Amino acid sequence: MRSSRNHSSDRQKQKAEGDFFSRVYRLVARIPPGQVATYGQIAAMLGNPGAARTVGWAMQAAGEGLPCHRVVNASGALSPPEAFGPGVQRERLEHEGVSFLPSGRIDLKHHLWSGEGVNLEGEVSGSW
Repeated sequence: MRSSRNHSSDRQKQKAEGDFFSRVYRLVARIPPGQVATYGQIAAMLGNPGAARTVGWAMQAAGEGLPCHRVVNASGALSPPEAFGPGVQRERLEHEGVSFLPSGRIDLKHHLWSGEGVNLEGEVSGSW
């Protein structure tokens, strides 16, 4: 049987993860069309540079309406086909003007989001 201390610790972990996911979603919502961000970049911008995988989990759990297709891996590779459907992520990005290298990876030199206007805690500078 689990002790109440372990149960409390599990709840705290779930809350912390939920808070982190919420911050990820607010940040991803700010990525402009035609630009992309990497999982690691998002984690670092949120002050947790080792949490790229957790950003990926947040993307998996995200609801409709969030531009998850703008989040890619550090080399500019797209998500596996099962994430969006075969070719869907690339199609969405191309529709926004994102260019691809011959290798099929995104040209990060031209399309990596600078994160301008966002502080390290993932909040937008200035007023809403």
